[in-house]
Amino acid sequence: MLVAEVGRSILVHQPAHGRTRESRPLGAALAVLVITIGAAGIVGNVFQFNALLSPFSGWPPLQILPSIELTLIGLSFLAILRADKSVTLPIAVLASLLGITGILGALGAFYLPAGGVALSSAVLYTTLALAFLLASASAVPRVEQRAFGIAGFVVITLVITMFVATAIGVVDPVSDTKVAGSSLQALLSALAIGAYMLGALWSSGRVTIESADWLPAGVGFASMLTVLVLWRALSVREVEQLTAITRQAGDAQTRAVTASIIGVAQALSRAAERRTDGESTEQQVRELRALQRDLRGLEGGVYATAENGHRITARTDGVLPALDSMWNVRLPGETTLRNAIEYWPLDSAFNRFAIVAPSCRNNACDGAIVGVVRTENLFASVLADTTLGFYHRLGNSDSRPSTKSPPILAGSTTVSMPVSLGDVHLQLTTWPTQSTVSRVRSKLPAVVLVMGAIVSALLVTTTLLGQGARRLARTREKARLASVLERSTDGIWEWDLTTGAAEHSAGIWQNLGYENAATHASKDAWLVLVHPDDLDAFNRSIERHLDGDTDALEHEYRVRSQNGEWHTMVDRARVVERSPTGQPLRLLGVRADVTETRNAHSARLMNERRFRAIFDSGFQYQLLLDRDGQVLEVNRVALEACEAALADVVGKPVWNTLWWGCTGDSREPLEKAVDSARRGIAARYEGDVHCDGTPMVTLEFALKPFLDRSGQTNQLLLEARDITVRRRAEAALAEVDTLTTMGRVAARVAHEINNPLAGIQNSFLLIKGAIPTTHPHFAYVGAIEREIDRIAAVTRQLYETYRPEQDLGGGTSVRSLVSDAVSFLVQVNRGLHVRIETDFSNVPSVIRLPSAMLRQIFYNLAQNAIEASPPGEIVSVHAAISGSTFELSVRDRGNGVPPALRERIFDPFFSTKDRGVRTGGMGLGLALVRRTVTAAGGTITVSDAPNGGTIFTVTLPVGSNAQGEVG
Repeated sequence: MLVAEVGRSILVHQPAHGRTRESRPLGAALAVLVITIGAAGIVGNVFQFNALLSPFSGWPPLQILPSIELTLIGLSFLAILRADKSVTLPIAVLASLLGITGILGALGAFYLPAGGVALSSAVLYTTLALAFLLASASAVPRVEQRAFGIAGFVVITLVITMFVATAIGVVDPVSDTKVAGSSLQALLSALAIGAYMLGALWSSGRVTIESADWLPAGVGFASMLTVLVLWRALSVREVEQLTAITRQAGDAQTRAVTASIIGVAQALSRAAERRTDGESTEQQVRELRALQRDLRGLEGGVYATAENGHRITARTDGVLPALDSMWNVRLPGETTLRNAIEYWPLDSAFNRFAIVAPSCRNNACDGAIVGVVRTENLFASVLADTTLGFYHRLGNSDSRPSTKSPPILAGSTTVSMPVSLGDVHLQLTTWPTQSTVSRVRSKLPAVVLVMGAIVSALLVTTTLLGQGARRLARTREKARLASVLERSTDGIWEWDLTTGAAEHSAGIWQNLGYENAATHASKDAWLVLVHPDDLDAFNRSIERHLDGDTDALEHEYRVRSQNGEWHTMVDRARVVERSPTGQPLRLLGVRADVTETRNAHSARLMNERRFRAIFDSGFQYQLLLDRDGQVLEVNRVALEACEAALADVVGKPVWNTLWWGCTGDSREPLEKAVDSARRGIAARYEGDVHCDGTPMVTLEFALKPFLDRSGQTNQLLLEARDITVRRRAEAALAEVDTLTTMGRVAARVAHEINNPLAGIQNSFLLIKGAIPTTHPHFAYVGAIEREIDRIAAVTRQLYETYRPEQDLGGGTSVRSLVSDAVSFLVQVNRGLHVRIETDFSNVPSVIRLPSAMLRQIFYNLAQNAIEASPPGEIVSVHAAISGSTFELSVRDRGNGVPPALRERIFDPFFSTKDRGVRTGGMGLGLALVRRTVTAAGGTITVSDAPNGGTIFTVTLPVGSNAQGEVG
């Protein structure tokens, strides 16, 4: 039964994902509070405790009838929270009857005792009572939902409207007791119950905006009842305003009428005081006619003398005969006149009355002037005054208005005020003129009523359209998603979290091989198909999303197909509808079968890893750029070359990173190359660059564009290789080739000279033997011999400059090579008396270096050291292997090389040797050594020895080239 279910949905809500939230204490506390407020009102009215009735200033007190109604509402609310029909039904019936009675009484159908009840309070109580009555009497869930929904909307809207209308001054609860005279505690109690009912209904999860068919009716009833209450309040307020100003006008006119009567009486009294004895009748008549002429409304009068205290002895013409009988009635027997003005009615309709002004001397009254006044004549001018916007009529309470009286307008109000002087009792009736009614009674209530009805209709229509739009939007959403995602393997799915119902696209089931999708129309049916190893993780992902820990559900898991195979599924979903309290109601998502995609993805990852390995393991520098020159990828070699981090390069313009970020001169050619590649034209150039703290290197750059299908450049590939060693080797080889050519020429020249020189030398030796020492020119014989020897020495040096030798590969024994060279050099230079010491303790037996190169280097360095050292000194030779580097040092004991000449000594044909040296000093030896070492990727340095002399140090890479790539 939904009474219990809806009651429990207000009290206890069971969320769809398994956690329970108890709200019974809040509802019960609210019901007890309402009952307490109602009981306090009853006690306050019975014992007149104003502090209980009106605890808030500016608001009307809580009357006895509203207190009783509020108590019944609280009891009904508490009973329905406990789902007790036997208690709820009779209390709700009693509260409903009392509420309807209050509405009829507030509308004026009959009189309600004890202050009655305001219309606004009666409507609120009746709405709540009827909702409780329907909820307890009906067993249809939809009826109960409609009752709670409509009642909640009506109560909340009406109370808020009353608060707003009171705040802006449209209604005044204190003065407008008939319509808006609800106490503050009554309004707040109704608002709390209505908000609780409506909020609990929405938060129960059983109701959504599009499924709430009672929502348009609730909106319509709430808005229309609010409009009716406002219309009634505005109408009553205008009537009250018109009544108030009419009463003010009546008060003023009453004072004017009273003043007119008193003025006539005072004039008659003054005439009575002037009366003297012995006046003739004619003289009295003249005086009375003068008074009749001067006093408006005075119809006639008499001078009365009391004989024996009760007879009128003097009278004038026109005096009504009724005066005699009135005199006898007022002064029977021996009664005398009082020393005060009296007012005697002459007829029952008070059309005429007499003013008796006594004539007294020495506190004895022996006569009086009696004036007969016609009422309508006396007040004709006063009653005809409508300058203030009101009509007046004077008569007694039983008199009917004359035909000459202006009509009382519809919608106006009349006020009757008593005018009493002595025994004359008149009644002044006042009502507004047309202009006054038009000024006070506006069309605002009618406009509010009409506009309110229109707005109510529009709200109902808007609500209906909104619900229809949401239902249509949901349908179109599903259709749109289905049309976009529906393939053989993809589809959409939706779970109703309140009922457990589920919908899946037909393509999902077909791809899994299930023909009848209707048998799986629940979320549990789908969960059965999930792989057991993936089920717990899948449920945890759902729980985290429903609890709000994740913005969206995204999970990959396996599902069993009809033939037993496991398909990999990816679900992406989001809660698309929640209750006002945040309770998830509907989960909508897309589902894709990614079995083939995952296989392809694994293959792609493998290819990417292979590409990355190749990309990072290459010796040349590679950078992947977008079409604007922003770095997308950079390989490890490039980062290590400049000791840069990946974050310092990726995402930045390439010309601001690595080498180009250090030197501004290298940016311009790179920017030009990027611009050329962006236009689809590959670019290539060379440039010298360096990073901070690194030597200058020469790089060869190549930029290649990557084109998309449309032929537009989308990415660029920048490749750079270090060609510093190659360029240096090429230069050195060019110089070596030049020297080699020169050596070949020199060898050829030496060969051509050596043959005739040998003939000349042999011929000279024959001639020398034939010339006696006594010959006068014998001295020239020695000079000629010395010149021939010098020429022979020069030719020998020319031969040594070019001595090509084939290197058969393999290793070289440094010990054997140096030992042979030392033996040869010692023999050749035996006349210089210089010894050579060697140290090969740190050199393996065989190293991978060309023997011809080592022989040429050692021979030239050792020969120079021998020639630079004084006789008897020692030339030290030291060789060692450090890692992959071979180091050879040769030290002499000479005078050293000045710093200014240390670079020039390696230039071809520059020599510091004395011409008397046997080897000639042509300046080719060190030049050949430097070019040879540089071409091999090594270095040669010159330094001063600690105790004098010079050290030449040669370093050569063993087994590999020095830097970069050669050749």
